[in-house]
Amino acid sequence: MRLLNLAVLVMIGLAVAAPVSADAPLTMMLKGRVLSPEHHPVSGAKIFVHDEETGDDVKGSSDGKGHFAIKHAECNFFSFVVVPPPESGLSRAHFEHVSGEAGKHFIVQLRRGFVVTGRITSGGVGIKGLHVRFSANDDGMTNAEVVHGGGITTTGRNGEFELTLTPGQKIIEIRNDRYRDIAAITTQQVTVSGDTKLPDFVLPNREKK
Repeated sequence: MRLLNLAVLVMIGLAVAAPVSADAPLTMMLKGRVLSPEHHPVSGAKIFVHDEETGDDVKGSSDGKGHFAIKHAECNFFSFVVVPPPESGLSRAHFEHVSGEAGKHFIVQLRRGFVVTGRITSGGVGIKGLHVRFSANDDGMTNAEVVHGGGITTTGRNGEFELTLTPGQKIIEIRNDRYRDIAAITTQQVTVSGDTKLPDFVLPNREKK
């Protein structure tokens, strides 16, 4: 994982590493605090923790003072996403490839963002249940810009989605594991400079072998 600016991320090892087990109990603790750009606590933020090897997920939320504490199984690496309340106007923060062999403490100061909406279609029909991931085009970007520059969501009815994103160039990846006739992965570059309604993304058909 990239070293992040200390103002954005503080990591403190709290436990001694031990062998990883497929049935490992929830013994490691991810703690931290979620703050606004003005250093005010953000309550009600959702935190999703994902084991990068097993795919196991656990989740929690920040309290009235912005604090959170989530137990997870010891693992080699995990990722986690901080999702602020939609009405906050704040963008998400996505941390990847974090060592899961010891407890960690993070201070996450979120950033302001713009509301980006769009629609995924195929054959003129909106496609529900597709995973949509925005990531910062990290060429020349700082580590903090990469952490705060993206987000993940799932298309709803009629293929629509909505995310709050920081400005800049983004790469959108649309992943399909539900429909056999549609391409499995589609990527495209977009630019966010304000509240934006993107043109429909039309997915190509899957190539037949």
